[in-house]
Amino acid sequence: MFPTEKVNSLPDTFAVNEATGFAPSNPSAGAPADEWIGKSSGFPQTFYKDCQGIMKQMFRCYAHLYHAHWLNPFWHLNKHDILNMCFVHFVTVAKYYKLVSDKEMEPMQPLIDIFIKQQRIPPEALGGGHWGQQSPA
Repeated sequence: MFPTEKVNSLPDTFAVNEATGFAPSNPSAGAPADEWIGKSSGFPQTFYKDCQGIMKQMFRCYAHLYHAHWLNPFWHLNKHDILNMCFVHFVTVAKYYKLVSDKEMEPMQPLIDIFIKQQRIPPEALGGGHWGQQSPA
């Protein structure tokens, strides 16, 4: 899933495509069968979907930590701010790259709303991120 071989060509990443003016296909809209993000770097065609699955499981871990371990150990050890910071970063990346659906995040939405109101989650993450900003081809 994660290539380990040395890549001799320029990887096909969003940053490279943005700099050259080429917008990659929307992975959630179904890219052509012979093109996908990360192909030139050796990533498999299922990479984006695999990452979505990993992120969904990680989100469930965060939900468990908040539900079962908020007081002990996080609050009692005064480490709740670190948990919050990690969760904010996770949600920002998940929303920006559309890796976890809003339906999956629904159980934690009240906490996410608090972080949005505090402006800890940037508005650009909520607006769809990289693929949400692209115009359809």
